[in-house]
Amino acid sequence: LMSFVMLPNFQWLLLWLMLVVFANDIAAYFIGTKVKGPKLAPEISPNKTISGSVGAIFVATTVGIVFSYLLYLPERYTYLDISLLSAFTVIVAQLGDLSKSYLKRLYGVKDTGSILPGHGGLLDRVDGLLMSAPILYFWLAAF
Repeated sequence: LMSFVMLPNFQWLLLWLMLVVFANDIAAYFIGTKVKGPKLAPEISPNKTISGSVGAIFVATTVGIVFSYLLYLPERYTYLDISLLSAFTVIVAQLGDLSKSYLKRLYGVKDTGSILPGHGGLLDRVDGLLMSAPILYFWLAAF
């Protein structure tokens, strides 16, 4: 397997990943807050809604497509490839967020740290990245 940092322009790929995952977090929060609706997993994370999750998939996939164009990724991959990678990356990032929430509930912890007050800790900011980075790596290695 190749090393991620050995890829040409890996910093742009990492930027793309961060933009997609952060767009997911932001869109899920705002769409879920405004639209509301049924809860996604009330036992694990009572504030997450299905509308926020689905809306975030669409928004973050769009962000992935737009920024892939700006970063010249379509020279190597089709827009369908980028769309599927973006959507899958977002779904995995959401699973990472739910996994972290489950662990917090399991151990009775409200925040994962105090470095970022009001954000639930540093792990709450990077949980989606931690789960989705390997997806990007393996996709790039396979294709």
